[in-house]
Amino acid sequence: MAPTVRKAGNGELRQRKGKSVAEDDSDEELLSGGGGGWLDNFIMLRAVVFMITSAAALFKGSKDASTDEAATTAKGKDDGKKKDKASLLDKEEMKEAAREQLRKNVIPIFLTVVMVLTCLLIICGEGFNEREDREKPAVEDYYGTLGVTRDAESADVKRAYKTLAKRWHPDKNPNCSTCAETFGKIASAYETLFDDKKRAAYDESGDIASAELKSPRSVPLTYDNFDELVTYSNDVWIVQIFKPDDGNCAQFHPFWENQIQKYGHLVRFGRVDITSDVAKWLPVKYRILPTILKFARHLGSPQIFPITAMHETGNMLMKFVLTSFPNIGLPLHTDKSGLQRWVSSATKHHKVLLVIPGKSEEERYKSHLVSRKLASRWSELFEFRTAETSVLHKLPAGDLPAEIRAVLPPEGEAGSKAAIIFFAANGDPKPKASAIVPWPASEDAMVLHMLDFAKLAPPALTPRTADLLCRSLAIRRVYCLVLVDPPDNGVKKAMEELEDSRVAYGKEVEEVRDSGSDVSDEEDNFIVPTVRLFRRAKGLQPSISTCRAPKYNLIEQALNGSNAMLLDLDTGRIAALKGITSFRSVYSTVAYEEATWVDEALHPFLSLPDCDEGAIPHFIRTSRSASLPELLMKLLTAVFFLEAVAKAATDRNVKWACGAGMLLVVMLIRSAPFVRSVVAYIPGALFSPTLL
Repeated sequence: MAPTVRKAGNGELRQRKGKSVAEDDSDEELLSGGGGGWLDNFIMLRAVVFMITSAAALFKGSKDASTDEAATTAKGKDDGKKKDKASLLDKEEMKEAAREQLRKNVIPIFLTVVMVLTCLLIICGEGFNEREDREKPAVEDYYGTLGVTRDAESADVKRAYKTLAKRWHPDKNPNCSTCAETFGKIASAYETLFDDKKRAAYDESGDIASAELKSPRSVPLTYDNFDELVTYSNDVWIVQIFKPDDGNCAQFHPFWENQIQKYGHLVRFGRVDITSDVAKWLPVKYRILPTILKFARHLGSPQIFPITAMHETGNMLMKFVLTSFPNIGLPLHTDKSGLQRWVSSATKHHKVLLVIPGKSEEERYKSHLVSRKLASRWSELFEFRTAETSVLHKLPAGDLPAEIRAVLPPEGEAGSKAAIIFFAANGDPKPKASAIVPWPASEDAMVLHMLDFAKLAPPALTPRTADLLCRSLAIRRVYCLVLVDPPDNGVKKAMEELEDSRVAYGKEVEEVRDSGSDVSDEEDNFIVPTVRLFRRAKGLQPSISTCRAPKYNLIEQALNGSNAMLLDLDTGRIAALKGITSFRSVYSTVAYEEATWVDEALHPFLSLPDCDEGAIPHFIRTSRSASLPELLMKLLTAVFFLEAVAKAATDRNVKWACGAGMLLVVMLIRSAPFVRSVVAYIPGALFSPTLL
């Protein structure tokens, strides 16, 4: 009997309809515990002394007032004028005492008011960043469901449908409760796109409620799908904010469509129609229409397309699109030692050298664009450089190590083959892995080699690394083996056992084929990369305790004490490998559907550690989820810091200034986002990752 392997396509993620889950990601390691020493005790002592002094003063004033009132009452009714005068005097004395108390404790009282207002702000701030935790259903995109481009031919649509139908058919996935729904979406997409009339009607609607300026190749972006498609994407996005009845948008429309036709394979184009939604949720405010924005991981903040004269718009827009990727070419024509210097330098990421042909200027330019796109998408894991094969062969021995020359394509094949070479981040010039590929090569074929390189140093699991390593390709089904809080030696052992599992399952498939049974390529066409999920803080690695992951508790419940799980990102399912002592059966477990999959346990990005939040949102989020002792300690620390700054400023006291500076340093060191931002400016030699 042939092995049956559950398959999945490149369809978009299903809409999430589960209940909202409160955040449960307090920073136990960084923001709690016994740290602080004498500083914490001094803060508590100051607070206690102030409260005792104030209480004693109030008690004394009230006692004196009571004594005077009793003495005045005993004199009798006939002394009414004296009583009124004494009462008036007592009130004046109490007011004067209150004013004196206020003058003596201006700073503590002010800081107490600030503390109370801060508490109210935190308590009432439940609506802060409400958009972060909302459900984000994806817009139905038939092209995305089938994994084809918007200008795909009917034959390509049919081919994609057959491939995905085999992968997702419920009969081939008996233990998959979501496969029937996904298969239905695939069938609906095929029914629409394969029929010319239905496809024309779908393209004309553009899946948005716009009466004009149709752009069937643009992805409609809305409040609900923007984060999933753009914010957490590894792709470069060019986003247009427009209105169908706007004259400037109508004039700009031909330039937009022209760029999509030319460069739609390199960057993704999306549009936000503000007819019914003014799009205040966008991270950039717009003042004119159309506004063109560029979003990319390596860019940081979005870039805005400069509005120019109409006759310059075409060239300027093309430049805006083509400058979306980092320049990774090595200038070996002018700097022959550039390659040697790069591979020998220590960096914060492992390195990949793409050695590609370049017969003509046009071919060289196109080849470099594809490579630069790959470098942009995978910048989370690798640092890329490109070089031309013929130029490398001409370098002298002193500028090209013999180990690198040995893995290059032969000079006679310099125009038809390319090399992908992997180097460690620690500056060792000897290649750790390499591959020769026919050129031109498809992007998916090159991605398979990136997956092989990632095996040498399994990365931490984040929304971006999950999209890179765990998303299925058009030519290969992908699952992920997730190791939870693994030690380094445990990761190496797991990788060896996983490779044994792959080899053993491959032999089993071959035996089935040799016996005469039918095993299609689809049934054997899957891989299982390894990633690491850190719950506790481990250096600068993304972890649940130091990053934002409001829906991770669903994963924790599904794990149920297990230290490993299988992740099916395409279906949003996980399967805990509880009680497993060896990973030598993982491939057969996937192939024979022996795992117990849990649906609705994985959100596309809210379940995994997101470390892109700023220091202030991080502080507010952790404060809202902190325990009462932690919250009091934060508030007292803030009160003392403000008091120290005020004392240093008013009295020009160096000791108070030094104390405030030391406390500020402690507060910043305890802020994970601040530490990560500082590390970005530190030389890579101090933070070079190691290979297993």
